[in-house]
Amino acid sequence: MQLIESNIVLLGGFNPHIIEPKWLCRHDVVSENPEEFEIEMKIQLLGPSAHIVKFELDGLRWEVSQDRILIGSDEAKSPLAWFDRLLKMLPHTPLRAVGTNFKLRCKRTDWPLDIPKLPNQDKAAHLIGDLIASTTLTKGQLKDETQVNLSLNANESEVVLDANFHRGVTETDKVSAIERALYAMGEYDGDIDRLRSIVTAMTGQEVE
Repeated sequence: MQLIESNIVLLGGFNPHIIEPKWLCRHDVVSENPEEFEIEMKIQLLGPSAHIVKFELDGLRWEVSQDRILIGSDEAKSPLAWFDRLLKMLPHTPLRAVGTNFKLRCKRTDWPLDIPKLPNQDKAAHLIGDLIASTTLTKGQLKDETQVNLSLNANESEVVLDANFHRGVTETDKVSAIERALYAMGEYDGDIDRLRSIVTAMTGQEVE
């Protein structure tokens, strides 16, 4: 399977009106200067008072809303350094959790296993209709309480595996939420190694 996307999502409380390209540049969170080129910002409305602001800087995709920040790309590139600089500018931001996410894809013809189905799904095909997609969800928990969420989606042409490693970052008397968040983000490389092992164990194939 081929890695086609990865990101880290930080859950907490944020102001998308403040965390925007010029502010990020002014505080040296990013190296690109949006004033030197035209940057495209997209706003996706979530409701009467909530929205997501999307843009690209430093070769990374940014999505900022009131309850999360996503930084990612279409390769295995950890955004830890950008989050580190960002959190230094926002030391009092309430944080809840960190999610490390990966998306893998391969052609259906290259997938070595049968796609899981409902019991007797083939016999009920004439009642269900033409197959659009088959989805399988698996949730697990590692010994350090990291939640692992795997979603396998298949259609006639391709198979896509979404992997999420979720870690809570609740503040304690000894460790701040920011310290725990940065530690969780530091698990990016370990998570992709875990995912490679998972894929190999399931399919006998390697992640490209």
